[in-house]
Amino acid sequence: MKRFLVIALVLGLTLSFGSASFAANDDGSAYKANTVSTIGQGTRAPGSLTTIFAGNNGYAGNTFDILPARDLDVTAMDINSDTAGATCLVDVYYIAGGTCVGNEANASAWTLLDSGTGTSAGSDLPTFIDLPGAIGTGFATGSTNGMYMDLASYGTSRINYTNSAGPLTFSNADLTIITNSGQPSPAFSSPFLYRAWNGTLYYDDGAPTPPSVDIECNGEDAGVVIYNGTNCKVDFQVNAGFGAGYPVDIWVGFNHPVFGWMTYDGLGMYLGWNIGLSAAYYTGPLATMGGTCMDFPLGLGAYKAGVGIDGTANGNFNWPLYTMDMVDFTVVAPPQVYSWDDSTTENLLCWSAGGEMCWFSRFTAYAGGETIVDMHCLFGSVMYPNYAPGNGTVTDCYVWNDPTNDGDPTDAALVSTESIVVANVDTDTYNVYPLTNPAVISGEFFVGCNMPHAPSQYCAPIDQSTPYVAGDSFYCGDYSGAPFNPNDLMLNGAPPAEWGNYFCVRAGY
Repeated sequence: MKRFLVIALVLGLTLSFGSASFAANDDGSAYKANTVSTIGQGTRAPGSLTTIFAGNNGYAGNTFDILPARDLDVTAMDINSDTAGATCLVDVYYIAGGTCVGNEANASAWTLLDSGTGTSAGSDLPTFIDLPGAIGTGFATGSTNGMYMDLASYGTSRINYTNSAGPLTFSNADLTIITNSGQPSPAFSSPFLYRAWNGTLYYDDGAPTPPSVDIECNGEDAGVVIYNGTNCKVDFQVNAGFGAGYPVDIWVGFNHPVFGWMTYDGLGMYLGWNIGLSAAYYTGPLATMGGTCMDFPLGLGAYKAGVGIDGTANGNFNWPLYTMDMVDFTVVAPPQVYSWDDSTTENLLCWSAGGEMCWFSRFTAYAGGETIVDMHCLFGSVMYPNYAPGNGTVTDCYVWNDPTNDGDPTDAALVSTESIVVANVDTDTYNVYPLTNPAVISGEFFVGCNMPHAPSQYCAPIDQSTPYVAGDSFYCGDYSGAPFNPNDLMLNGAPPAEWGNYFCVRAGY
């Protein structure tokens, strides 16, 4: 008899894996046929364009493209919501100068235009959603702009849309709408093609946005700290706005405490940061673009990373710029412990049926930190005492290398195992266990701890207060009585799976 895998938190959340029965709607619900099919509009003026109000499917949102024939602002919309009287909370996102096609599940491509609320008029009737905060975000004549409307209040009602064999086009003298996908909940999940948006888009005279730039360093735009010996990653985004097509230089660079400003040479290519280079990395017509630059490891000190648009396309710096954005970052000596958590626990994880669970974290080796000499393990939780196995329990901790350096633990190669004795349970105190055989690691690697536990016990300590970065925490093991296999994680009854918070496990070097 096959068993379903079940994991549980102390807070009482239980996750189980099963299957849903087929139904007409994309969200699995039964669709009730409507006797009314009315095309209508709300009251926002002066301009509007309606697609259709004849839903035969539904879920939580739609994507579509708009192509303005004149400069305009979006001011409001009607949607087709299925539950009369329900309060509808709608988030509207856009891609300036880019299509929704291919970006339906790419959250980073979208910018929030505005959020609005309305009371559902019922299926195939217009539910008006005012978007006053969208005014001032201009859409330029002749541009293609992706739109994504998400029913953030999905569950109390759903969006009705219409199945189609492909994109449908609706136009008037001011605007064209090209339909694309239906969208599930949560937003930016995999799309359903093709689903025509049922709605009305309201607009007014507006001006497109001016050129702008944005830069982040290692995923942050303020207070960035980078450890010495690791690369500096700069993500940049350029919005052409009404300057599209104007000849410019665009450059990305950083200010070195000794050498001053350096520029990056090569759009989207790794050519390094070039000290004293005068030519900007891009010369040509201004366009919406983005990319990532990687720098070699930097010495200790304070730096500035910047991206700027220079108003003359001649391959030289010409001040003043159209615009510029900068972020400060500091390079410091790395810690002597690899860690993600903040030393406090807010929950515990277990197999609800008991068994052996291993929790582990992914790290990237620092220069000078390629030998793991001890493991730092925490057991139980101050917040939830008397749930974890007690002091004196004998278990193991591990270090694995990632032979492909892709952060995927399915091929993790065991390099060190240490038998340990549990101590300081429920105190949020780390225990340090020296490794009899220090682990030599490189690139990506994993460290973790295993714990056998009974059905009533919770073993893996979780830090839920530190913002989580995808790809850092995993769990695996066995819930049927078989021992944990650290040599091939895929041979466990529960192979590696990611957990969306940090586990409290560290490694010293």
